[in-house]
Amino acid sequence: MPWQCSECGADVATDVQTVCPGCGLPKTSWTVGDVTRTLRVPAGRRFEVLRGVEAGAVALDEATWAPTEVARAVPRARAAGLAAAGRLPSPKDVLVVRVTARGARDVTVTVLPEARAARDVVVLAPAGGERVDVRVLPVFGDGPDVALPGLALLDVSDATDDGFAPRLEVAAVGKPAREVRLEAAPRRVAWVELEDALFRTESAVLMPEGHDPEGAGAEPDRPPAGVGALAALLRHTDERPGVSHLVAGHTDTTGAASYNLPLSQQRADCAHAALTGDREAFARVAHARNVVADRQQALAWVARTRGYPCDPGPVDGIAGPRTQAAVRAFQQAYDDDAPVERLQVDGLLGPRTWAALLDCYERGLMEALGEDAAGLAALRAKLAFVDPARPAVGCGEHHPVEAPGVDGHRSQANRRVELLVFDPGEAPALACHAGGACAPAACQLYAPGRYERERLPVMLSARRWTATWEGAARFEEAARLVVLAPGLPAGVPMTFEVEQVGHGVVATLEATSTEGRVEASFADWFQPDAVAPPVDLEAPATFSPVSFAYTLRGAGRAVRSPPLVYADRLNALLLSRGEEQPLVRRRYTLRSPWGALRGETDDEGVAVVEGLPPGGVHVLVDDELAREGA
Repeated sequence: MPWQCSECGADVATDVQTVCPGCGLPKTSWTVGDVTRTLRVPAGRRFEVLRGVEAGAVALDEATWAPTEVARAVPRARAAGLAAAGRLPSPKDVLVVRVTARGARDVTVTVLPEARAARDVVVLAPAGGERVDVRVLPVFGDGPDVALPGLALLDVSDATDDGFAPRLEVAAVGKPAREVRLEAAPRRVAWVELEDALFRTESAVLMPEGHDPEGAGAEPDRPPAGVGALAALLRHTDERPGVSHLVAGHTDTTGAASYNLPLSQQRADCAHAALTGDREAFARVAHARNVVADRQQALAWVARTRGYPCDPGPVDGIAGPRTQAAVRAFQQAYDDDAPVERLQVDGLLGPRTWAALLDCYERGLMEALGEDAAGLAALRAKLAFVDPARPAVGCGEHHPVEAPGVDGHRSQANRRVELLVFDPGEAPALACHAGGACAPAACQLYAPGRYERERLPVMLSARRWTATWEGAARFEEAARLVVLAPGLPAGVPMTFEVEQVGHGVVATLEATSTEGRVEASFADWFQPDAVAPPVDLEAPATFSPVSFAYTLRGAGRAVRSPPLVYADRLNALLLSRGEEQPLVRRRYTLRSPWGALRGETDDEGVAVVEGLPPGGVHVLVDDELAREGA
């Protein structure tokens, strides 16, 4: 955005220029339209404005000056995660000031006119014109009155190495400064609905399905659990690159804390083994920590899903002849069904038979995902853990969700495993589990106020969905947004978010699924707010390509399309006015919102230009609008 120097009146091309080319003074006050903006610099600080806000975007009247007393701050490490989650504003909505704070490295503070997080940006260094990568400290707040309108950033002191400062001062132009106390914004953690991870007393075995492990297995109309939930987590990871994971096991508060800690670790290890397909680890934990009802429920599930004749009857926890016969029937059917390894048909559910049961989990996973063994392995390869050396941790009885602070409380809700998912920059440090212990006082994840927790939405289908474009991106032409969605029923509301790559979302389209398919149409290629700074070019150079992508959201999914490059083309015969003769070998200029391109017509007076950006062009010859022929 251009500005006018308040000292000499010179016009400056863009906001990123921090020194007036007319008088050479730094940009401490400037005028946009009829509004003069001032950056007050207290003694001992050096401030340089690197980007302003759009003209008219900041109101300076008394009624709008209501800064928040407490704002939330986010270090740069988290900005990339916010970008990946689509939670960033357009750069034109951001006022960025570079600050040199006492006793700390350079920090970039981003103050937003709305309660949103800031884009991780690369800005121009004020000296020498070199591009530097700087840390970003977005500042935002709670409630409707935290826009901090008309502000000038005055002070940031005592910045820490991760880019966080405890306070800043802001002022509306011509008004007294106000100090705003900064506090760390809560991080976010999410988890896939894993309703069967409520373990039986004394047990560490993850069941393949079922909401209530004390009962008889799966209930109707429940979200996917067990194998289905593991499939949803793998597909979620596939569709959201950059997330990291942690498996956390818990117990209730009955029994001694010294007994509950290793039990919680075994529960976490069993769930991690099922997620990653580790047969040996799953078999070791399941054999060591199971009860009769676990065996009965697992065998009943295999009988129902795989057709093996191994149904033990009611899940009653009684080890009798029917359960032993069901184990033997499972072993025999497994041996007859292309086994990973052959079992001894003895009716005893030992480690090898538990490993064979995990093989059945694996087949269920592949069916839920619509993948073969290679596809399942590829999805697992995308799993990334907060600490690869400790992908699963046991939290003992320290973080109950039911009756916190009550010792000796028997609770199925507290006997659980959480499969936790973190966006980039949101993961906790795991110092609380150093050496295999659990130090609740040092825990970041479960500390009050440190994390906002949310369940990931139920995924109606975990099969692979494919997002494509049908048609081309050209002037006044529409392209179809098409997602092939196996397993998605008809009538589900879905949302397409169309973005101009490098700018952000430019359109939101509502759609309703048909059986296994969702589609919409898009033709609004020209977005004035998304136009890059104009450039002047000479043929055969071309404008930088402009591309579009979309994300389909709904049914627990977020599926992104490949980019579609806007591909407009000019093929025009240029004629002189009046005589209407071809303008042969004449210089012309194309004017577009993105800048100017100069070229020359051919021997027939034709101008052909490929790769034009959205917004159309005017063709000028001798500074006059040219006449175009057929």
